[in-house]
Amino acid sequence: MQDLKLGIPSSGIEYLNLTSKQNRFEEYLKTKVFLYNTFERNLASFAPDLVGDHMEIQFINYGDTKLVYVFTSNNKNYAVLVGQPSIQFGVVKEEFDNLNKLALQNPEVIVKPHYYISNENREMYIAPYYFQARCIASQNNGWGLFIPEPYYRFALFSEEEKHLVNICIIANLIKLYNEEENLGLASCKIGGGDFILEKNWNVDAKTIDNTLQKMKLIAARKLINIPLNQYIELLKKEFLLNTYYKNIEERDPSILINHKASVPMDKDDIEKGVQLGLKLRNK
Repeated sequence: MQDLKLGIPSSGIEYLNLTSKQNRFEEYLKTKVFLYNTFERNLASFAPDLVGDHMEIQFINYGDTKLVYVFTSNNKNYAVLVGQPSIQFGVVKEEFDNLNKLALQNPEVIVKPHYYISNENREMYIAPYYFQARCIASQNNGWGLFIPEPYYRFALFSEEEKHLVNICIIANLIKLYNEEENLGLASCKIGGGDFILEKNWNVDAKTIDNTLQKMKLIAARKLINIPLNQYIELLKKEFLLNTYYKNIEERDPSILINHKASVPMDKDDIEKGVQLGLKLRNK
């Protein structure tokens, strides 16, 4: 598996987020020990279906709250998301619970995690892995995708692709809103990989339907209690803004949904996404 291009070529040590009191090498070892104990010693006790004769794990990516690995067992791949050393214990479990909750009503949109594991200082969950999926992201020069092969890089969307993808992101956020409990997805980092697109998504017809079918949500940090009409108004307001921040002290606390986005969406795309999302809710 190491020869396959799945993400960033690294052990992951340089991508650890640390507090001022943490040592990089010590925290790296804690993560390695946690992974070893989970997959080499304890896997059969909680996930016997994942045990195989040939097993390995590979770092592929990172975010503010999690490190991302791919676990391979008998030629089947699984995503493994481990909490960053700097985050508060329980953050990973909250996201695990949020994704499972969202998947109850919209399983076709959510990459639903199956196993949550923790020890005294680390937590993780295991989820399905979409082979060489593309993380939707924004950088200063625009919206695009992180592509793992043949080398890890960021590639801009065409104008047509950008409009399609942004419309579908807004539509999915509205579709995922839980009207029974007045819960909407919040603390999103849409510009940082919360949504993925399956590999070769744009080889088929570049349409709304195909984009919706190939788009999946892989992150759900927070759910906020808010009426649907107010949630829609926040979407219309916040996705017109550059909300990027380098550290938590710079974050605008009034921004509830669209965190850390360096590129605003087009107003017309947001409006079309809202209308599409409402239509999807009525299906």
